[in-house]
Amino acid sequence: MNALASSLIAVAEDVVGSDIGAIVWWKLSGDVSADRLTVALGGLPGPALPSPDVALRRGVKALAKRNLLVRSIKGEGWALVSEDDEGIKGLVYASPADQPRVKLDIIGRLYFSPHWSCSAEAKVRDAFTYHQEWLDSDDISPWLIDQATMCGAVPLRDGGGVYFVPAGDGLRRWKEITAALTSVSASSIYTVRAMRSDGDAVRSAIDGLTGQIEEEVAKRTADAISGTLGVRALNNRANEARDLARKVRQYESLLGANLGKLVDSLDQLDTQIAAAVLAAEAQAEEDANG
Repeated sequence: MNALASSLIAVAEDVVGSDIGAIVWWKLSGDVSADRLTVALGGLPGPALPSPDVALRRGVKALAKRNLLVRSIKGEGWALVSEDDEGIKGLVYASPADQPRVKLDIIGRLYFSPHWSCSAEAKVRDAFTYHQEWLDSDDISPWLIDQATMCGAVPLRDGGGVYFVPAGDGLRRWKEITAALTSVSASSIYTVRAMRSDGDAVRSAIDGLTGQIEEEVAKRTADAISGTLGVRALNNRANEARDLARKVRQYESLLGANLGKLVDSLDQLDTQIAAAVLAAEAQAEEDANG
């Protein structure tokens, strides 16, 4: 029911000899049962289920066709106007407010206005239920990108779509996740090895890591000097900086590269955050003392 979706990921294979990784791309096709994927993942985190709002939007849009018009009404859900005998044929509306509408109540249940036939209402309920239980490419693709990132990925181009994921536990996790997905869907995952002798592959990984670290350092530096974060938030930033430092060391080892500039930038960030924590603690003590 979904449009074909695809993306590309570069994933490091187990480092054996000259192998440093693989070019991996996926092609998403069709919907995926959330329940079946959960079972296949065997405890690994799966995509978030569509919210009731998303399920309703997808459901009513899936019902739209030449003789069934679907309109979004701000604050009032969706209006459906049908020329089908099973729909609401023949009704004359004194105003747009008289059009059959469906929306969610405050706890996420469907609420139907008057002028609905039983068959039309049943179609909407069935479509809503389906889209609560089945995932489409808009759910799967962001989840795959998140999983690649959790496996240590760095983007190889602006806007993502191509990533490098280092070997080890992250790669094993990636393989488990993609195997689970392909076992319950029409999606495909493809892999082509990259070699240590391929200087472009190594440079691409370094460039991707450099771009990611520089972006993350800039964000956290801005947070540290803003003076708006409390001690807990700043300590969270410090933990994130330490995670980035571990990632840099991992890539140094994998690629055999000197990433001293990135290490230095993270050291400077650590110093700035530490100073911000001291300032925040002093401010908190001053506020407490009135």
